[in-house]
Amino acid sequence: MNQQQLEPALLQRAQPEWMLWLYIGLFVVYLLLRLRYGRYWIRFRHALVYPIEAQNLLKEQNMNLMQMAVALNSLAVLSISLFLFQLVSSLLPDLGLKYTFTTFLLMGVTVALFCILKYLAIALLGRVFNKRETAKQANHLWLVHLKNLGLPLITVTLLAQYTQGWVSTTFLIIGITLPMIAFISNSLRSAALLIKHRVSLFYGILYLCTLEFLPITMIVRTVL
Repeated sequence: MNQQQLEPALLQRAQPEWMLWLYIGLFVVYLLLRLRYGRYWIRFRHALVYPIEAQNLLKEQNMNLMQMAVALNSLAVLSISLFLFQLVSSLLPDLGLKYTFTTFLLMGVTVALFCILKYLAIALLGRVFNKRETAKQANHLWLVHLKNLGLPLITVTLLAQYTQGWVSTTFLIIGITLPMIAFISNSLRSAALLIKHRVSLFYGILYLCTLEFLPITMIVRTVL
């Protein structure tokens, strides 16, 4: 048995050249956004910790804010897709997938569709139960978490790909942990939002189970 066969599955990573250019492109765009929209960059970071700042951002309407929000959402989707590509190629090297740019694009489309469907589902629930303002705040809340997840996740993904052994494994674990922390934080703040707006216990449990816990459970079961 040669040394390559002895390597753990975590080291069997796809490292196509296009990924390096994609990493560079993402970091350059993040840097440009930080320089161009520094004020809103900081405010979105604060919104992750301070609910009052999240509410202020929701109420504020201007073109620069909208451009920054759309850009951060898009970058986060790309970051999550790249991490999933890296994670699947590391943990499931024998899955039979072709780890090409096309595969990455399919993952990106899947993540984007998931986000769009979640947004529409929350908005629909708001209409059905006559809680449109609550639904609007709930959508804004999880999108704030999404925006703040992108840069840390892409950084960890890069470090996991271009390191070896237990160091790479550690970064992959951190990469898995980051979305879990964002999920827990969003769930707690969503529950607080529902209580604040006096949403009934039944509708609150329906929302949390259908749009928060169920998608994560399905993703975990699919991977495992």
